[in-house]
Amino acid sequence: MTAKTWRTSTMLAAAAALLLLAACSDKEETIEQPTEPLPAATEAGGTPKASPTPPASATGRATPGKPSPSSTKPATSPTPGDGAIDALGPGSTDPVTLKADPSNFTGTALLEDVRTGAQKLGDRVVFEFQGTAFPPGKVEYVDSVTQCASGEPVQVKGEAILLVTFTQAAAHDDQGKATFDKLKVAGPGQVVQEVVRTCDFEGHVSWAIGVSGKKDFKISRLKDPVRIAIDVLK
Repeated sequence: MTAKTWRTSTMLAAAAALLLLAACSDKEETIEQPTEPLPAATEAGGTPKASPTPPASATGRATPGKPSPSSTKPATSPTPGDGAIDALGPGSTDPVTLKADPSNFTGTALLEDVRTGAQKLGDRVVFEFQGTAFPPGKVEYVDSVTQCASGEPVQVKGEAILLVTFTQAAAHDDQGKATFDKLKVAGPGQVVQEVVRTCDFEGHVSWAIGVSGKKDFKISRLKDPVRIAIDVLK
């Protein structure tokens, strides 16, 4: 082997060693992404929710994450379009009799919805009915409530119970299909804790409002659609 040939072989070997070292160095600096996605965290009930930690990039640093639409969307009122509590005039804890409107109404008002909402002056409970007539009824504080058909006692959260009873009303149609099938509606929690159905039988519909104490209340009638709002004041 000549000196020239030896130098050429040595240079080629050195170059190969450098290439191998560079390849090893690149592999150690590269952070591989997981081949399978991690299972998403879930809310109660099994609904997936976004991970609070942004995914890592190939360089090993967290990439800036965009907030999900649900986290930035402003909260809406549980009773949109139901108006606000009238600040004029005091409320009362005395029983109130509701008259039918029109006064010659002889039909049956079908309950469409029951909902609650928090407002500045207190909590509002709204009873919405199908049609154009307001059913008669009564709103009063009671010591306890029972299921109208069975007579079984009904437990209601709160320190006081405001019972709302409608006559000439039903929560089901002539075929027996429910027009509003919930038995309980959560309250906003300022003063109204929950609203529990106690009757839908023989033209009577009643709901017990669990209140944090025997608070003054007001009653409003709203049209288009027909609604009766019970405002329990702070």
